[in-house]
Amino acid sequence: MTVSLFERFRRNHAIEHAAMHQLGRLPQPLRLVARSDWDGFIMYGHVDTETLARATQAGLNALRSGQPGLAVHPRCGTNMAVHMLLAGAAYGIVSSASKRRRHGLLSMLTLPMIGAVAALGQPLSRAAQVHLFTSVDLEGARIVSIRRHMRNGMPIHRVYISHE
Repeated sequence: MTVSLFERFRRNHAIEHAAMHQLGRLPQPLRLVARSDWDGFIMYGHVDTETLARATQAGLNALRSGQPGLAVHPRCGTNMAVHMLLAGAAYGIVSSASKRRRHGLLSMLTLPMIGAVAALGQPLSRAAQVHLFTSVDLEGARIVSIRRHMRNGMPIHRVYISHE
């Protein structure tokens, strides 16, 4: 089975999120940032390599065993991107309307548009994660290796995932 680069990214993104959920269950709080790509993901922050390996495997196993909710993470960068797109669209609408009519329309539309961005942002960003940027179709996915190195005093782990 051939898996496209974008589908590999989506799968890796889901595994990254599931690993973050697993790491979030640890008794000590961790400050981590991750970024997925078609080869796996990179984890930035102070976490033990073995702990990350266990969390990544546990996340992959959980996704495979019917816990698709772990593919979505509340602090994913997708959330910020969707909110920024909505805010930009709202600004464009309000700005366009205010240029056509200068009789207080801007002030009348500003608060409803801010409300719409706030109300729509969370469900739209969740939908974007579920339907566009993650995939729980993980047949053939396996963790190949995890490599750790340091950059400016920051541990960085590269998690390699294959999709056969």
